[in-house]
Amino acid sequence: MSNDNLQSHHAEGGLEAHPEVIFILVLACLIIAITSGLTYLIHSRNARRAMADVSLLNSIFEYFPGGLSYFDGDLTLKMANKDFYHLLDLPEDQLKVGCTFEDIIRFNAERGEYGTCNKDEQVSKRVKLARNPVPHELKRRTSSGRVLDIRGIPLPSGGFLTTYLDVTEQENTLSELQTKRQESLIATERLRTARDEQAKTHKHLISAINSMRNGFVIWDKDGRLVMANKTFRRVYADIKDSLNAGLPFEDFLFKGVEAGIWSIGDEDVETWIAEHVAYRNSNQDNEREITLNNGQQLIISERKLDNGDTIVTLIDVTNHRRREAELRDTKDKLEHIAFYDELTTLPNRARCQKDLDTHFSQISSASKFAIVQIDLDNFKRVNDTMGHAGGDFLLKTVGERLSLFSNQISSFKPYRWGGDEFIALVERKGDIPLDEICQEVTDLISIPVHFESKTFWPTVSLGIARYPEDGTDRESLMVFSDLALYKTKELGRDGYQFFTSEMKEQVDLESRIESELRVAIEEDQLDLYFQPQVSSSDESLTGIEALIRWNHPEHGLVPPSMFLDVSETNGLASQLGCLVFEKAMSAARQWTDLDLDFGKVAINLSPSHLKRTSLLDDFFSTMQRFDLAPDCLAVEFVESCLLDDPHADISNILETFRQRGIHVELDDFGTGYASLSHLSSVPIDGIKIDRSFVQNIENNSKGQAIVGVVMSMSKLMQLHVVCEGVETYEQFKAVSHISKCSIQGYMVAKPMSFADMTEWMHKGLNKGVLADPNTHPIVSQPAKALLAGKEIYSM
Repeated sequence: MSNDNLQSHHAEGGLEAHPEVIFILVLACLIIAITSGLTYLIHSRNARRAMADVSLLNSIFEYFPGGLSYFDGDLTLKMANKDFYHLLDLPEDQLKVGCTFEDIIRFNAERGEYGTCNKDEQVSKRVKLARNPVPHELKRRTSSGRVLDIRGIPLPSGGFLTTYLDVTEQENTLSELQTKRQESLIATERLRTARDEQAKTHKHLISAINSMRNGFVIWDKDGRLVMANKTFRRVYADIKDSLNAGLPFEDFLFKGVEAGIWSIGDEDVETWIAEHVAYRNSNQDNEREITLNNGQQLIISERKLDNGDTIVTLIDVTNHRRREAELRDTKDKLEHIAFYDELTTLPNRARCQKDLDTHFSQISSASKFAIVQIDLDNFKRVNDTMGHAGGDFLLKTVGERLSLFSNQISSFKPYRWGGDEFIALVERKGDIPLDEICQEVTDLISIPVHFESKTFWPTVSLGIARYPEDGTDRESLMVFSDLALYKTKELGRDGYQFFTSEMKEQVDLESRIESELRVAIEEDQLDLYFQPQVSSSDESLTGIEALIRWNHPEHGLVPPSMFLDVSETNGLASQLGCLVFEKAMSAARQWTDLDLDFGKVAINLSPSHLKRTSLLDDFFSTMQRFDLAPDCLAVEFVESCLLDDPHADISNILETFRQRGIHVELDDFGTGYASLSHLSSVPIDGIKIDRSFVQNIENNSKGQAIVGVVMSMSKLMQLHVVCEGVETYEQFKAVSHISKCSIQGYMVAKPMSFADMTEWMHKGLNKGVLADPNTHPIVSQPAKALLAGKEIYSM
């Protein structure tokens, strides 16, 4: 080819070359350059996906930009976001949270997701793998053609968490790039075997190189420029007119320094150029990243050919690095959101759990520390009286005080656990006793807080569990510190308690009672005993109170004081309530059929059951089933029901009972917070004076005065009065001297079984029960003794 032709090629393609000498080299260079670009693109995409922090995304479920599912140890779907159903093409209405892993696998198998082999084997195989989960990562193409990047990790508590990212576009791009690479290889092979097409193919090759997004340049073995594509010239636009074939590498560097493309600092120009020339002549492939003075960031890859020439590719990663910086900034912000409480600025629950895990993983034989649970006392009252703004202000103030205390006491590290709960991890270094730290915390928090025109007087309750004295694992210490906290609240709040073994024994006892009580309900070990009430004036039967008893197969009759509180705190109250409704109304139905005059059967309402919307349906559906008239039934409730939850619709429930003809009585009047306001505002028909007022009433003038006031007030309000716990004739005389009422107690009769109560009424044993025992014989009554106290569970 002539020199004129060389100049013509330079003018048309922006390149200058010697085709006869470098033709084969250009083909090889193109293949290497494209392969290098593809390798970098693929690598950079994997780097971006690797930046996804799975543990972070698990803590911020609602911000996760893809599908997310959580199956528990029983392989039940506990959590799934919208993208989970969308990306896997699953019907959300059929496979809701609560379905099983097997349900979803079977659904996919039925629609052919796993091929045409046996569906049951497909389901069984996948369920078996899921029961022993291991960390896994895979790509899967759905029936809709979508490609998903699926990653799963097992959880310490059982089950596994899985993420689903739509990588269809990336996979398609990769496939396209691989296809193009294969096409390039085929084209190169054809060029080698088709010499008659060399000129034409060479022109196409030059055009392809110039259209590359990456910069491309060849230096020969003597360090002279062979060719440079348009992208390379655009990067070095300030010296583009000098980028002609034959330009020495040293001149290229010198002109770049002169144009201000590179910054060499205080280094001598000749020395700097010599270093770079030596670096290029090292006969080693290398890759480095540089930043030009204009801020452009480049990755420069150099490949040595067998003939000594060097191929250099430039990849502009300026935008990529900017996105990486933005992602790092976003990650830092998300991490702060995930691990810090926005209101108090304290580390949050997730950070606490993470720090505790780290702490326990680094424990040594000399480690001593404590977990301190901190609860604001009566915080609900603050929200109710001061509003949520006041509550938030108080929480923020407490957080600031705990943070300030942490700055002063480095061994004290506080966290906000949630709501009005805080936790502190305290290193026991010996300089300050743990009880002094706890006392200082309670004193610090109790400083009055001023909000707008109001003042709070906050107090806190603390529970402390120590390592290693109380426990050697996180779960135990958390449970034990919670038990200690509960003890503090039980003792009146505003203080602290250290965990003791007695606390654990009490919890174990309650746990055992709960477990056995559930069995008792299933096996019908619970029964009702009945205690009659008679009129103080004529001994007529005015009512019968139904009292629940547990006929334990090992311990005999268990008193209600041993299990009712457990049922209230463990969700069994409504079950017991329905059982009492059933048995009490069954007794009323049978006595009605026997034409016995029993007055009213009084049924005690559980405080927890009373707060459930199902109570009325439970009661009246049972009443309808037994076809009972409302005037043969009464319900009793304790006043604490009204105080425990002022927002509960209890007054309306009681009013519904009254409107439907059921007699409503306030039980244990005088033992809690009974007041005239409740008697006047709560819909009731009667009250029951607690036994504590009847004990020694014959010798207690103050007790007589109190009972007299209550009876007088009840008479004015037309309320029926029952005196409980009357055991002696002297007590009866003192009560009846004050006013007429109904008498209930051992003097009348002890609680009896249904059969004994029925016989008692048949024989008319109510007559004479209030007579003076000195002039009338006492009629013996059947009764089965109750075992009392914890002795029944002290085996």
